[in-house]
Amino acid sequence: MSTPSTERREPSNDPQISVIMGVFNREQFLRDAIESLLGQSFAGFEAILVDDCSTDRSPEILAEYARRDSRLVVITSKVNQGIARSLNLAIARARAPYLAVMDSDDVALPDRLETELKFFQAHQDFVLVGSHVKLIDFRGGKIAAEVDLPTDHRDIDDALLGSGWPIIHPTIMMRASIVRAIGGYNEEFRSNVDHEIFLRLAEKGKLANLGDVLLSYRVHHRAMTAQRTSLDHCFVQQAIREACTRRALPYPPDVRPRNRGLSFHQIYWRTGVRGVPQLAGLLLRSPRAFWGQLSLTLRRSTRIKKLLRVRTRFSQK
Repeated sequence: MSTPSTERREPSNDPQISVIMGVFNREQFLRDAIESLLGQSFAGFEAILVDDCSTDRSPEILAEYARRDSRLVVITSKVNQGIARSLNLAIARARAPYLAVMDSDDVALPDRLETELKFFQAHQDFVLVGSHVKLIDFRGGKIAAEVDLPTDHRDIDDALLGSGWPIIHPTIMMRASIVRAIGGYNEEFRSNVDHEIFLRLAEKGKLANLGDVLLSYRVHHRAMTAQRTSLDHCFVQQAIREACTRRALPYPPDVRPRNRGLSFHQIYWRTGVRGVPQLAGLLLRSPRAFWGQLSLTLRRSTRIKKLLRVRTRFSQK
């Protein structure tokens, strides 16, 4: 556990970097994440921290640090809205020309912001830069596994179109003007919002990964296999399809139009009511591809509800 800093810092009138962070029930790790920001070698930043209706002590921790350092701005959501909405709220409040994403359970190395800012200042044609990471477990201990990421734009973009994981989201810094120009994060995506925005950013400029390790990336037990769930895969496939359509490219071999209906069906059953806005968006964009699957999904849903009502009547007798 980090020892909280006690010196109060005043905000910069013109911050160069806006750190954006979504927070949901991260009391165990939140102090370490914030302390790693306050210990940065580059001090000319602000941090927009959005609490997404946490039910633990995260709001109290955020308020404590905001009182101590006025570079930290806390936004509180009254209902849980998801990471895309949280980051968009932070972007709307951000004042700096560069946006640095930070997760509430990771630890930034002291020179992270300074190193990424210098890269942007020397490379005007890039819109996003990430870095390599050190993997840590939930206790903060180092995990021996290595993460080998592509550094060249072409390799990164090819990996994104191939369902790969070439960029680690909480390492990135982006040009704020470009992020706003493309509309920020896609709130229709409840999962893999990073993959979707990376593909759109790649259409506006170059992406890069630095060879430097600039973040300790916390890997939780359930994520140790680094495998996507079925729902994750559905959203990644949808992001790739939309990117191929925008770029007039053929779909990759493992991404076909026929998979759209399957994605629709899986999203419905795995997200329930929470997935309705996403499903509506998919239907509006591709009505012919999805209508048959929607009808099938609704028929199955109706049958199951009837069965449940019958079982309920028998159980009450």
